[in-house]
Amino acid sequence: MYSQSSFKHIQTLAQATLHREQELIRQTFFQAHQHLKDSNSSDADSLVNESTVAEIQNQLVDTSLVKRCLPTKKDKNAPRRNKSAYMFWCEDNLDAVKEEFPDYKMGEVAKELGARWKKVKSKDRAPYQKKATADKKRFQTETKDYELEHGVSTTIPLSSYQSQRKTIHETIKREKQLVHQTLMKIRSLLSDGTHTMESLLNMETITSAQESMLDTQLNTRLKEKKDPGAPKGIRSAYVLWCKENRASLQEQHPECKMGELSKKLGDLWKTVELEVKEAFKEKSAEDKIRYETEMAAYNQKKAQALGELMGEGSTNAEPVEHTNVESEPSAVLNE
Repeated sequence: MYSQSSFKHIQTLAQATLHREQELIRQTFFQAHQHLKDSNSSDADSLVNESTVAEIQNQLVDTSLVKRCLPTKKDKNAPRRNKSAYMFWCEDNLDAVKEEFPDYKMGEVAKELGARWKKVKSKDRAPYQKKATADKKRFQTETKDYELEHGVSTTIPLSSYQSQRKTIHETIKREKQLVHQTLMKIRSLLSDGTHTMESLLNMETITSAQESMLDTQLNTRLKEKKDPGAPKGIRSAYVLWCKENRASLQEQHPECKMGELSKKLGDLWKTVELEVKEAFKEKSAEDKIRYETEMAAYNQKKAQALGELMGEGSTNAEPVEHTNVESEPSAVLNE
C-alpha cells in the first residue's frame, strides 16, 4: 500500500508511460510499413536486421532527452546553501548518536536526532538559530555576487542531476527495447501469413499488438489505499490548540454538532493571545521536524519498491537480447 500522494504520483506516471508506449508501438507499425514499401520488399526478416532496427529506433526514440530536459550540473564554485538551526545542531550531536547506537542505519540515526531536537529548549536552540541567521545572510550575499559574475543560476545539485540522468537513460533504453520487440512482433504477423503489408496500418491490428505487449490494466489494478505506516501529517498551531481545547468546549456546549463546534473553535482561536499562539507555533515547528524525519525514513524504505514498480515500465513482453499538511480552516486563516 502507498500513501495518497505516492499513489497519485504512481498513477499519473503509469498513465503517461502507457500512452507514450502505445504511441511508440503505433509509430513503429507505420515505420515498418514505410520501410517495406521503400525497399519494395515483403521480406519480414529485413525488419529485424540490426541496421533497420537501429534506424527506426533513432527515428522514434528521443535520445536528446538528457540535453533538453536536464539543467546543467551544479557549478562547484556556486555558493554553498545555507543551513538551518537544526542542521547546525545535528553537526554537533551526530557523532554522539552514532557512538551511542553503532548499529543504527542513517534513517534511524536521523529519527533519533529529530526526537532529541524536539526536547532541546528554546534557550539552548538560540545559538544555533543565530548561526542559521548568519549563514542565511552569507548565502544571500554570496549568491548575489555569484549571479553578478556568472548570471542567474539554472543549475541543480550534482546528486539530483545524476539521479535524473539515470532515469532518462533507463527510459530511452526501455523505449528502444519496445521498438525492437514491436518489429519482432510485426515480423511474426507477416511470417505466419495472417497479415499483409497493408494490414499493418489497420488500427485493429495495432490495437491488438498494443494489448498483447503492454499492461493496459495497470491503472485499474493500482488501488488507492492510504498506507497505515506512512507518517502522520504536520499539525498546524491551530490543530494542536484545538486538540487541547476541544474537549472542554464540548463540555460547555454538549448540544453542538461537530460542524458547530468547529466554528466555535475557529472563533475562539481568533481571540487567543499572541504569546499563546507563538507557543503552539513552536510546537508545530517541532512537529514539522518529526514529520520530515519520519518521512525521510519512510521514503528510504519505500524507494526500492516504487523504483521496481516503475522501473519495469508497462511492458509485458520478454526482454530482447541485445530504465500532507493539516492546517487551519479557511475561517481562521487570517489570524
